[in-house]
Amino acid sequence: LLNDVNDKTKPKSKHLNLETKNVVDSVSAEVQHEEMMGLKRELHDGYKRLELKSKKGNFTEVKADFLWQQALKGNFTEHELISLMDELKHFEQKVKKHEHYKREADRALKHYNKIVNGFGDIQKPNSEGRPPKHEHLKNKEKDLFYKVKKLYSDFAKKIGSRDQTHNEL
Repeated sequence: LLNDVNDKTKPKSKHLNLETKNVVDSVSAEVQHEEMMGLKRELHDGYKRLELKSKKGNFTEVKADFLWQQALKGNFTEHELISLMDELKHFEQKVKKHEHYKREADRALKHYNKIVNGFGDIQKPNSEGRPPKHEHLKNKEKDLFYKVKKLYSDFAKKIGSRDQTHNEL
């Protein structure tokens, strides 16, 4: 009788641990995949920047250089190109600033997770429990992301409207 009571009160830890482990493994695999894709993008952009620096071009950011190359193909006067180059240099600084804040926000989140959860990898905690520093960095990064996206689309429209190679009938 005592053995029956002990058997009923024992938690089914084997099954629970396996389910918990599977959930943790799938979350961990997703996080690792996201990290790897981020590293792949950073590596690709780094090689592009290195290539641009070696060419002694005007821009080190891939997006700014692409827009500049499109502008050179377009129907712009010399004065307009000089003005556009200046605007693209400001755009390039915004892109660099966005990347800086993105790295800092990721670093702050990783540090926060390491302290709170005891893990070193990036996870997605509830936004309620994040420290104010992380929230500030994340908000600044989002704001810069939208600004860069808007500037890029504005430049693409401006340059695309003057591009002679893509005129439609």
